[in-house]
Amino acid sequence: MESDDLPSRVTPGSRGFVFATTGEKYTTLARRAARTLRGVMPRCNIDLFTDRAVEDDVFDQIHRLDHNWFRPKMQAIRESRFERTVVMDADLVVVADISEVFQVLDHCDIAGVEGVTRQELFIPQDPTVPRCVPPINSGFLAVRASPQLHAFAQAWEDDVRSSESKADQPAFRRMICHSDLKFLPLGTEYNTIWLDRLDIWPAGHGAPRVLHVQELHKRPPGDPRAPFSLEEALGKERAAHVENLLATDWSLGGDSSTALRLPIAVLRESRRLIGSKLRGKRPRISAPELNVRGFSSGLRSLLGLVDKQPGNPAQNKPIQNKPRRGKQGDGNKTAWPYWSAVLALASLRSRLRICIVGANDGKSGDPIFPLIERHLTNKTDVLLFEPQPYLIPHLSENYAFHPSHHIVNAAIGPDIDLVLHAVRQEAWDRLSPGYAEHWQNYRAPTGVTSTERDLVVNWVRKHAPDESDPEALVVELRVPCSRLLDALERLGRISEIDVLQVDTEGFDDEVIYACDLDRTRPAIIYFEERHLPEDRRTRLRQYLETNYRLISVRKDVLAIRQNEENCSGQAHDVK
Repeated sequence: MESDDLPSRVTPGSRGFVFATTGEKYTTLARRAARTLRGVMPRCNIDLFTDRAVEDDVFDQIHRLDHNWFRPKMQAIRESRFERTVVMDADLVVVADISEVFQVLDHCDIAGVEGVTRQELFIPQDPTVPRCVPPINSGFLAVRASPQLHAFAQAWEDDVRSSESKADQPAFRRMICHSDLKFLPLGTEYNTIWLDRLDIWPAGHGAPRVLHVQELHKRPPGDPRAPFSLEEALGKERAAHVENLLATDWSLGGDSSTALRLPIAVLRESRRLIGSKLRGKRPRISAPELNVRGFSSGLRSLLGLVDKQPGNPAQNKPIQNKPRRGKQGDGNKTAWPYWSAVLALASLRSRLRICIVGANDGKSGDPIFPLIERHLTNKTDVLLFEPQPYLIPHLSENYAFHPSHHIVNAAIGPDIDLVLHAVRQEAWDRLSPGYAEHWQNYRAPTGVTSTERDLVVNWVRKHAPDESDPEALVVELRVPCSRLLDALERLGRISEIDVLQVDTEGFDDEVIYACDLDRTRPAIIYFEERHLPEDRRTRLRQYLETNYRLISVRKDVLAIRQNEENCSGQAHDVK
């Protein structure tokens, strides 16, 4: 292309990276991502397009966006001052020099990496575009300036705006398929978004160059003047593996003959050692062992759990599970035995019917939400019961991704209505306990709504010590209530469920009794017992132990049905 064809703002022969963000959070992430990039390419040009008033010397130039829109990258492509531009999302972590990406633009107008998802949102049915044309992840695009390229970026923006789509990839895929612009694909290592692949990524595949860490924009953005560390982005084990991959990549000057131990191998070895230590032998698990009859025993082998037999000193010791690294702020507590049980069950059944009683907003602090969202979206039917009406919009929003969910604004219990005690809505902003620092203001106070008034009052007293009358901040709610079988019948559902999760702040035992386990037959029950008095806790355990194996997981309990043939004899003398 002749330099006369370039817009006047473009410097012929220039190369640079561009971030484009709106909002304080994404702009902070871009500042951190730029510092990470600067660490591996100290002499590169980096510009920022943003709607924020920002001064930061990590950028060579900062350009103010004309308008606030969730996809500012199109404007950044049109108005970049570089002839060759790499446009990057704010959640990218560059771990090696990637200057070779500019060279590929000798042979094309646009270059990018194939996206991994095949959801209909990203490759919708379109008779003009064969399904075999993959989506391109637009979080990392290399472009060469030209009038045609700028017209493409404008048309791309117009298409996304007019469709009001939440994703820009479908329009890009369709338009690049029909465009005269030349597109070339880049290797997956230049936009590694499927981070689970790192666990099985051998040295022979080379090292990833750019990590697309979507978790970064789900957490507090952090210090804008601190680059991302690998451990922050990936966790300790994966970070160490990526460092080893970088050290052994021949194209980066490494020694490719050095053997690498994959994280998946380390995990398997850990399971073997734990099982050997606890059981006195190496745990063995095979596909036939994970049948319905052997479900609980196979799971115990998988987890290396200790049989709870008389005389075993570890029989009542709870499994201590650390929260998943990198989930600060969202409150999700990852209960690995619970996850393992659900995944094992999912491997046996075509679909799982999951019933959650006391769903709250469905996401914050919920132990099964990440598993459903990441792995079981299309393999589950989810029924969510939540009695607090002001939580239903939040619950609907958080489960909008799920194609087969149903929300019921009601309670499960033995009576036709239920009296709950809750924190007054107008007091929510004054109650922000330390454990809920990054939660929305409703989450902590609604999370303690209970049938036990003293429990709620004591919580207010603890977390609002300056309140002169904590009793006045607690109100009474009367909500519709029914047994689970009756609710399922009204909803036109079959009576049996696979997974029952209960979190009702001191009412968990009454909910479980009202679930008629001899009829609903859940294979897995997960509940909270810490708010139950000792006598009720003992009674509930005795009730469940008839047909369930109980495993303490932190302050919760995982119950796994021991033998499907015995389930029809479930005791039902507790009303």
